[in-house]
Amino acid sequence: MKVCFIGSHLGLPEEELSKLEIVLRSLIKMGCCIFYCGCYGKFDWQVVECLFKLKKDYPKLRIVKIKPYYQFNRFLDKHSEKLYKWGMEELRAEYSKDKEGYDRNKSILEREVYYKKWFEDEKKYFDETMLCDLDNKPYKTRIIECNKWKIDECDILVSYCPLKQGNSVKIKNYALKKNKKVIELNQ
Repeated sequence: MKVCFIGSHLGLPEEELSKLEIVLRSLIKMGCCIFYCGCYGKFDWQVVECLFKLKKDYPKLRIVKIKPYYQFNRFLDKHSEKLYKWGMEELRAEYSKDKEGYDRNKSILEREVYYKKWFEDEKKYFDETMLCDLDNKPYKTRIIECNKWKIDECDILVSYCPLKQGNSVKIKNYALKKNKKVIELNQ
C-alpha cells in the first residue's frame, strides 16, 4: 500500500512528533511500504526524517520523492548531474569575465553549494525520485496538481491541517472526495 502526506508548511509542534512516529509505525505494520513525500515545507521534512529513522527498523520501506518541477529534478541520473555541472562551469566562466559581477559570482557559487547539498540530501534520504507529468498545467499550480496526483496514486493520506482553510485543507478534501483513507494528525 502507498501513503502520501499533506500538511502545514509550519510543521508539527515538537510535542506532536511522537504522534507522527506512532502513526507511521502503525501504517508500516498494516503493510504500507511505499511513502510519497513532497519536501516543500517543514511538515514534509519532518515526515522524511521520521521515515528515514524508521528505515533502520523497517528496511523494506521505500521513501519516494515526488517533484512537480523539472528544474528541481536535475539529478535523476548521471547524465542530468553532468549537464548540471557543465552548466555551473559555464555560468562561473561567464560571470568571472564581468568585473562588476562579484556579487553575482558569489550568488552563483552559493546556488551551486545549495544544489549540491540538495543532491546529497536526495541521495541520502530517498530511495527513488519521481517527476509528475505536469507539463500541461500552469507553473503556479504544479505543487497543488502534484499533491492531487499523489492522492490519486496512493491508498492513504496522512494530513496535518491545523487551519480551517488553505491548500492543505483543499487537498485533504480532495482525498475525501476520492474515498481515500485520511489519517488526521491534528485531532
